[in-house]
Amino acid sequence: ARIRRRSGPDDAYRSIYPGDDYATSPSLPARVLPRRVYHYLYPPSAPRQVQLLRLENLAVPACYLLVGLLQGLSGPFTNVYPLDLNASEAQQTTISSLKSLPSTFKLAFGFLSDNLPLCGYRRKSYMLVGW
Repeated sequence: ARIRRRSGPDDAYRSIYPGDDYATSPSLPARVLPRRVYHYLYPPSAPRQVQLLRLENLAVPACYLLVGLLQGLSGPFTNVYPLDLNASEAQQTTISSLKSLPSTFKLAFGFLSDNLPLCGYRRKSYMLVGW
């Protein structure tokens, strides 16, 4: 009996993006980086969908970078502006606590969106509710 290999989601993805191998990859990182560094950044054993430094997956780290920058740049405004308004120390503490409150629930919202889809979607519907 002939054994057929089941096709998975990686097969269609690999046909779109050929050249996963270091030796045959036409990409700039493969041409510039030494093999050891290339395999560290883009592990060949991991599927392309989970390699965050690939160009097609770069949106996730870029989003975290932008959120970090915006939160870091907003710090002086939330610290200095209440002083100009003559806010008490308790009010300043309340402002900084309220600013960090959404990030404390990030993990809980992640579990909620994974386990309780809204309208058949796991992430998109929660993103719409958040905006």
